[in-house]
Amino acid sequence: MSSQQQQQPKSRKEIARQTKPIVCYAVENLPAKKGGDELYSSLRTAVTDGKATLIEKLEIPPKDARSWKVPAGHMWRIVCTHGPQVADMNCWSLSNPKERFYSSKTRQMHATHVTTGDRLWSNMPFLRPLATITEDTIAYGFD
Repeated sequence: MSSQQQQQPKSRKEIARQTKPIVCYAVENLPAKKGGDELYSSLRTAVTDGKATLIEKLEIPPKDARSWKVPAGHMWRIVCTHGPQVADMNCWSLSNPKERFYSSKTRQMHATHVTTGDRLWSNMPFLRPLATITEDTIAYGFD
């Protein structure tokens, strides 16, 4: 066989394009969403309706930060009260600080801008919902 007839090895790019993707998770196999529009609507006024108890209220001044604990099954709310602001948020599992909010995976599974009913997912290997958005007053829209 002449050197011209010998096949050149495939480039990494060619190999990658010919390789079928490996599904790391199947969205249809994720835990089912709980709640729904009726539940989320009732949660908006649960404290004023006497159906829930406000345990703590704190204000985060602009350009500042706070941290607080939210036990499983409890709600917390972020409200911008001083005009347009950006509210950055992170959360961790109280029982295992290695399990934390994974924003890029959450955005892959829901959308770039999460909204009511979307869940905030934790990092691998845990990949479980840490919180559910029950109300969205931003109404960002679609990119």
